[in-house]
Amino acid sequence: MRRGRWTMVAMALLMAGCQPAGGPGAAPTPAGAAVSTSEPLGAPDDAPARTLPDLLAEAEPVAEQWQDQPRLAEIDIALDAQGGWTAARLLYLAAAADRFLAVRADGSGLSWQQPTLSTLQARPISSDGLTDVPTLPEGVREPAELVSAAAAALDSCGVTRPVTALYATGAPVAWDGNAWTTEPTWSATLSDAQGRGVVIDPSSGGAGADPCL
Repeated sequence: MRRGRWTMVAMALLMAGCQPAGGPGAAPTPAGAAVSTSEPLGAPDDAPARTLPDLLAEAEPVAEQWQDQPRLAEIDIALDAQGGWTAARLLYLAAAADRFLAVRADGSGLSWQQPTLSTLQARPISSDGLTDVPTLPEGVREPAELVSAAAAALDSCGVTRPVTALYATGAPVAWDGNAWTTEPTWSATLSDAQGRGVVIDPSSGGAGADPCL
């Protein structure tokens, strides 16, 4: 169930549209303005991020402008057959906010939306609850490195390339409004277009006894 709910969050990021403004924690939006907006990564010739540190360096200023002390909860990176990035999405949370920040990075630049947590069937997280969401561990492997490290598990579970690499904590869906139903912790899931996947450690790439989705 836990794995399935994390996958639902990633799917919701693909489909989430702009929601009506309002509620605590929502960033102010000028009247008539769309919730979704975009900014270029830089000059047109600039290459998009291709490493996790570069991706975070680009996305974190957007998150900090959205809310004070935002907390990264999820990274979703689509890979091509050679292991190159085609697009990346990040999910940020803020204390007592009824919205989350979804940041997308691709060859066109950065874009972001502020959908309501209700689109994920999730509830606003208290300040104390948000502190339980861990930061991304140092030494977490790049998506292509995870694919290489988990090659045996991918083959065993019938996962075909290319895959999407999902780094997730379980937040916000594991918050029941008062406490965590499952302690937030970072894991990685590699999944294909048919929905087959493996759950692995994001730092070692190691798989557990039953990694298949």
